Amino acid sequence: MMTTFCLAGIVGYHTVWGVTPALHSPLMSVTNAISGITAVGGLLCMSGGLYPDSSAATLAALATFMSSINIFGGFLVTQRMLDMFRRPTDPPEYNYLYLLPGLAALGTYGAGQLSGYDLQTLAYLAGSLCCVGALSGLSSQVTSRQGNALGIIGVSIGMMATLMGVKASPELLTQMGMCIGGGGLIGSVIAKRVAITDLPQLVAAFHSFVGLAAVLTCVATYMNEAAHYATDPSMMMAKAFVFLGTYIGGVTFTGSLVAYGKLQGFLNSAPLLMPGRNVSMLGCLPPMLAPCLIS
Repeated sequence: MMTTFCLAGIVGYHTVWGVTPALHSPLMSVTNAISGITAVGGLLCMSGGLYPDSSAATLAALATFMSSINIFGGFLVTQRMLDMFRRPTDPPEYNYLYLLPGLAALGTYGAGQLSGYDLQTLAYLAGSLCCVGALSGLSSQVTSRQGNALGIIGVSIGMMATLMGVKASPELLTQMGMCIGGGGLIGSVIAKRVAITDLPQLVAAFHSFVGLAAVLTCVATYMNEAAHYATDPSMMMAKAFVFLGTYIGGVTFTGSLVAYGKLQGFLNSAPLLMPGRNVSMLGCLPPMLAPCLIS
């Protein structure tokens, strides 16, 4: 996991540093779509049958739904942005052929799991490497479309591995499918119908869904594990991660909404500086850290 994280950080740094200016928006869009993998956290917290059976499960279902909007819509927005660079003289592309290696990977994983082999870790590693390859591919116009396809394959492998790994009942799998399918349909329709000139603000709006999904997933995780956090000192690190996830997700959610409002013209683009902002932020720090430190 740490190796993949470090590799992703190095590739991400070099990708953003060397990307051509024309690909900044598509790169941001595909990165946004890949971040929708927060749906995995929501799926792991879901429970019940056709409907959630608790407040935590309801939050997890909402997180999965919103992440799915971002995944499907984000990759489609990236494709539309890349289509803007196409010239009438360019040779035809057969992007649907990328389905073949993607389906082969998913089929291999599914067959292995059904045969009793535990390939979940390997599947997560393969999905992560595909997502890293997607970022690298979006750094050049020559490989940008392959990068978008790699991102789709990587996220699909991660979602498939999670769905098969949870060993849920048919009713719960139906609930998961409805959340993913419903969110994916909404995201695809919005991304397909929005005007080309509104694509940047749409990316910001989709990104806000990821932030809110992260917050809901962390809250659901805390609700499910609250008893363990209170009695097991070794869960301190897990509490810290839940706290950081909630904090970062909240910043992403509100920041992306402000970005959307400015791009859409709803908000004034002039900087807003609150009086005493530094003192206020420092004053908020102790109550924010208290729940994480109290056992």
